[in-house]
Amino acid sequence: MASKWHWQDRMFVIVSEGNLTDEDVVIPNRACYADERFMRMRRQLADYRQVESFSVSSEAVQNAARSDAEAARRNPHVRVAIVVTAQVGFGLARMYENAGGETPWQTGIFQTMAEAEAWFASAPDANIDDD
Repeated sequence: MASKWHWQDRMFVIVSEGNLTDEDVVIPNRACYADERFMRMRRQLADYRQVESFSVSSEAVQNAARSDAEAARRNPHVRVAIVVTAQVGFGLARMYENAGGETPWQTGIFQTMAEAEAWFASAPDANIDDD
């Protein structure tokens, strides 16, 4: 598996390298949604800058988009930044963005981490009840 993930405060971070596969697209999100921190998540960052090849099917991208749309019903306050430099990856990110349909999640696709960080900083995170 070419992807690793971790939580950074209220952000779920996915970092991928090498050959990206269908599993690399689907499994991190499943882990995120099953985690007790998901309801407090406000940002998701998918860093694909180090991916060298993409062995990802359009079906996997569409399934990930549908899963995210379902997750958005549980937690509508998420902004998703996808950072990708390869043209193929950029195309897959656009496919994901379009396959999600109407969802309250905002998605941005960027070529640099600085652009993604600026986009996250451009709007405050939604209020969180710190019970």
